[in-house]
Amino acid sequence: MIRAIRACKTAAEERAVVRKECASIRAAVSDNENDYRHRNLAKLMFIHMLGYPTHFGQMECLKLIAAPGFPEKRIGYLGLMLLLDERQEVLMLVTNSLKQDLNHTNQYIVGLALCALGNISSAEMARDLAPEVERLLQFRDPNVRKKAALCSIRIIKKVPDLAENFVNPVASLLKEKHHGVLLTAIQLCADLCMISEEALEYFRKKCTEGLVKVLKDAVNSPYAPEYDISGISDPFLQIRLLRILRILGHGDADASDLMNDVLAQVRFGSNGSNGSIVRKSPKMFLLRVMYTDGPSDLPKFWIWSLVFQKYIDDPCGLHFVTHLVPDFFQKYMNGPCGLHFVTHLVPNLDMLKPLYNFSGD
Repeated sequence: MIRAIRACKTAAEERAVVRKECASIRAAVSDNENDYRHRNLAKLMFIHMLGYPTHFGQMECLKLIAAPGFPEKRIGYLGLMLLLDERQEVLMLVTNSLKQDLNHTNQYIVGLALCALGNISSAEMARDLAPEVERLLQFRDPNVRKKAALCSIRIIKKVPDLAENFVNPVASLLKEKHHGVLLTAIQLCADLCMISEEALEYFRKKCTEGLVKVLKDAVNSPYAPEYDISGISDPFLQIRLLRILRILGHGDADASDLMNDVLAQVRFGSNGSNGSIVRKSPKMFLLRVMYTDGPSDLPKFWIWSLVFQKYIDDPCGLHFVTHLVPDFFQKYMNGPCGLHFVTHLVPNLDMLKPLYNFSGD
């Protein structure tokens, strides 16, 4: 079929080939053929990606999902995620199959069910299957735990009332050594903090110190081929950690004080090396880290001075400074901390001229 479609020279020829294949698949569906059901569904997915209607094959997805074998379930779940969405009423019929597969002894089938639930779950499905997903956050296999955490993100977005059920399991996941699980746990933690003030206070008290230690270990870690990218040890994890620390430190002086040392270390890299994600992307770092008020901001002011020293001559750095720093000065210049910043930490006040030129003063 694919060769025939690619050989078509006009849209009319392509439509004729698709009509013929769809008629053949409809006949197979009517005859309830089991031997070629998975192949027919694969054809339907290709036709769907070309933009043609394939609604008549939705029930075939459910039949393949209900099959006992992994190959059939794989095609069935792939078709389910591609041909259906959360607005389809047919989706409610698959809830029981999903529940059975989430409790399956084969971890790969469990992973298929989690992927499908994380992609197309409706609010009703999320409410019904949340206990199974919560249990899988403690599963023995790290890949299943990672997928369960990603699935939990969709569940709490669809049903925010369930957020409190995931707080304790997420606190355990934040102690993981597996970087994939840790990445997803940090994202889940961030979403929980945005949804629930109680979760934010809990993570701030229980997990801030541990996350600071994880970031410090990531910065100081030796070369590891599986995580190293251009001399940086797992930059994706470092960025996620900076983002969650920004959330936990916002408006809390104690949590911010815990982060000051490691943020300075991240800025310079390990032992003065060039292996810090912040050294590679200082604008990302500053956007995520400058967040608190009060005297504890002095280390942050010091970081700003480093930006002026290093990036004021760089066109990209100048664009960053002129567009983002005015709001910062407007907020802090009337306070003692802002005065300290200008008089002690900016090495040359001529560096501030671009700001005045930009603002029109």
